[in-house]
Amino acid sequence: FVQEADELLQHTEQCLLALHRKPPESADLITAALRNVHSFKGNCGFIGLVELAALSHRAETVLQAFKEGRTAEPAQLNTLLKVVDVLRSGVAAFSRNAAAPAAECAAAQKSLDDCLLEPSVAKSAVSSQVASATGEGRPVSSGQILRSDIRVDLSKLDALGDLVGELVLAEEMVA
Repeated sequence: FVQEADELLQHTEQCLLALHRKPPESADLITAALRNVHSFKGNCGFIGLVELAALSHRAETVLQAFKEGRTAEPAQLNTLLKVVDVLRSGVAAFSRNAAAPAAECAAAQKSLDDCLLEPSVAKSAVSSQVASATGEGRPVSSGQILRSDIRVDLSKLDALGDLVGELVLAEEMVA
């Protein structure tokens, strides 16, 4: 769960950052981010992480509004990026067998609700909601996710298998 959640959140973050640089008509980026958040939400629900599932559901609602034609304002994209940070810290807490940061999740949910309001209203409320839950001016910490996996290129594994085979043959020849 932790590995997949980390990958989904990383890809979502990349999509949101790309939306900052591209025109709001980038439906493929919104669709990709929506798909990732939807998968994350399902995984959280399966594991039983209620706070993270609820927060990702709200993020999914905002992304769905963008997909249906609402313009993604930079302040709203920043809010979604902060929500990704809160989700990432929740996954980090889960990887350490700790509780999800409930205050940060509640504040992030409120800021996502503000994203669905008119953009002028949302701009003033967005930054204050997340900042109030995480402390005065302190940024949301993404946390350190504990992972016990590695990635190795398949060609390297094949080469290693060939070398082991040659080593076994050489050992038999010596014996």
